[in-house]
Amino acid sequence: MSRPYLAPSLPAACGRRILQYLIAPTESVLGLNRTQPAGLSVTSGGNIDTWECSEKKMRTLLTLIGIIVAAAGLLFMGQGLGYIQWPAESVMIDQTKWVYYGGGIALVGILLVMIARR
Repeated sequence: MSRPYLAPSLPAACGRRILQYLIAPTESVLGLNRTQPAGLSVTSGGNIDTWECSEKKMRTLLTLIGIIVAAAGLLFMGQGLGYIQWPAESVMIDQTKWVYYGGGIALVGILLVMIARR
Protein backbone atom coordinates (compact mmCIF):
# COMPACT_ATOMS: atom_id res chain seq x y z
CA MET A 1 0.00 0.00 0.00
CA SER A 2 1.44 3.39 -0.96
CA ARG A 3 1.53 6.32 1.39
CA PRO A 4 -0.89 9.18 0.60
CA TYR A 5 0.45 12.54 -0.50
CA LEU A 6 0.85 14.86 2.49
CA ALA A 7 0.68 18.59 1.89
CA PRO A 8 3.29 20.81 3.59
CA SER A 9 2.29 21.87 7.07
CA LEU A 10 0.71 25.24 7.78
CA PRO A 11 3.75 26.55 9.71
CA ALA A 12 6.00 25.75 6.75
CA ALA A 13 3.64 27.52 4.36
CA CYS A 14 3.40 30.55 6.66
CA GLY A 15 7.18 30.57 7.13
CA ARG A 16 7.73 30.83 3.38
CA ARG A 17 5.13 33.59 3.17
CA ILE A 18 6.74 35.54 6.05
CA LEU A 19 10.13 35.38 4.33
CA GLN A 20 8.56 36.64 1.10
CA TYR A 21 6.92 39.48 3.01
CA LEU A 22 10.11 40.52 4.77
CA ILE A 23 12.28 40.48 1.64
CA ALA A 24 9.85 42.10 -0.80
CA PRO A 25 10.82 45.76 -1.34
CA THR A 26 7.72 46.74 -3.32
CA GLU A 27 3.98 46.62 -2.83
CA SER A 28 3.72 43.18 -4.39
CA VAL A 29 4.87 39.88 -3.05
CA LEU A 30 5.61 37.53 -5.92
CA GLY A 31 3.06 39.27 -8.11
CA LEU A 32 0.33 39.45 -5.47
CA ASN A 33 -1.10 42.81 -4.50
CA ARG A 34 -1.04 43.35 -0.71
CA THR A 35 -4.44 45.04 -0.81
CA GLN A 36 -5.98 41.76 -1.94
CA PRO A 37 -6.33 38.87 0.49
CA ALA A 38 -2.95 37.47 -0.44
CA GLY A 39 -2.16 33.99 0.74
CA LEU A 40 -0.29 30.82 0.05
CA SER A 41 -2.58 27.93 -0.74
CA VAL A 42 -1.46 24.33 -0.69
CA THR A 43 -3.77 21.65 -2.00
CA SER A 44 -3.49 17.94 -1.60
CA GLY A 45 -4.18 16.12 -4.86
CA GLY A 46 -7.61 17.67 -5.42
CA ASN A 47 -8.81 16.86 -1.91
CA ILE A 48 -10.32 19.41 0.43
CA ASP A 49 -6.99 19.64 2.33
CA THR A 50 -6.43 23.30 1.41
CA TRP A 51 -4.52 25.45 3.86
CA GLU A 52 -4.20 29.15 3.43
CA CYS A 53 -1.85 31.52 5.22
CA SER A 54 -3.55 34.88 4.90
CA GLU A 55 -1.81 38.19 5.35
CA LYS A 56 -3.68 38.82 8.61
CA LYS A 57 -2.43 35.55 10.07
CA MET A 58 1.08 36.34 8.88
CA ARG A 59 1.01 39.79 10.50
CA THR A 60 -0.31 38.31 13.74
CA LEU A 61 2.42 35.66 13.75
CA LEU A 62 5.16 38.21 13.04
CA THR A 63 3.82 40.49 15.77
CA LEU A 64 3.77 37.64 18.28
CA ILE A 65 7.32 36.60 17.37
CA GLY A 66 8.47 40.22 17.63
CA ILE A 67 6.94 40.63 21.08
CA ILE A 68 8.56 37.42 22.32
CA VAL A 69 11.97 38.44 20.93
CA ALA A 70 11.67 41.94 22.45
CA ALA A 71 10.69 40.45 25.83
CA ALA A 72 13.70 38.12 25.72
CA GLY A 73 15.95 41.10 24.97
CA LEU A 74 14.52 43.01 27.91
CA LEU A 75 15.07 39.97 30.14
CA PHE A 76 18.71 39.81 29.04
CA MET A 77 19.11 43.52 29.73
CA GLY A 78 17.55 43.15 33.19
CA GLN A 79 19.85 40.27 34.02
CA GLY A 80 22.89 42.14 32.72
CA LEU A 81 22.06 45.13 34.89
CA GLY A 82 21.48 42.89 37.90
CA TYR A 83 17.80 43.83 38.32
CA ILE A 84 16.61 40.32 37.48
CA GLN A 85 18.37 37.64 39.52
CA TRP A 86 16.53 34.72 37.91
CA PRO A 87 17.59 32.00 37.35
CA ALA A 88 20.19 32.20 40.11
CA GLU A 89 22.79 30.20 38.15
CA SER A 90 22.54 32.40 35.03
CA VAL A 91 25.85 33.55 33.56
CA MET A 92 24.21 36.81 32.44
CA ILE A 93 23.63 38.29 35.92
CA ASP A 94 25.66 41.48 36.50
CA GLN A 95 27.47 41.14 33.16
CA THR A 96 27.47 44.44 31.26
CA LYS A 97 27.88 42.83 27.85
CA TRP A 98 24.41 41.28 28.20
CA VAL A 99 22.90 44.75 28.50
CA TYR A 100 24.15 45.47 24.97
CA TYR A 101 23.24 42.03 23.62
CA GLY A 102 19.77 42.32 25.15
CA GLY A 103 19.32 45.80 23.73
CA GLY A 104 20.16 44.55 20.25
CA ILE A 105 17.81 41.61 20.59
CA ALA A 106 15.02 43.86 21.88
CA LEU A 107 15.58 46.19 18.93
CA VAL A 108 15.22 43.28 16.50
CA GLY A 109 11.93 42.33 18.20
CA ILE A 110 10.64 45.89 17.95
CA LEU A 111 11.62 46.01 14.27
CA LEU A 112 9.72 42.78 13.63
CA VAL A 113 6.60 44.29 15.20
CA MET A 114 7.04 47.47 13.14
CA ILE A 115 7.44 45.46 9.92
CA ALA A 116 4.35 43.41 10.74
CA ARG A 117 2.27 46.52 11.38
CA ARG A 118 3.33 48.59 8.36
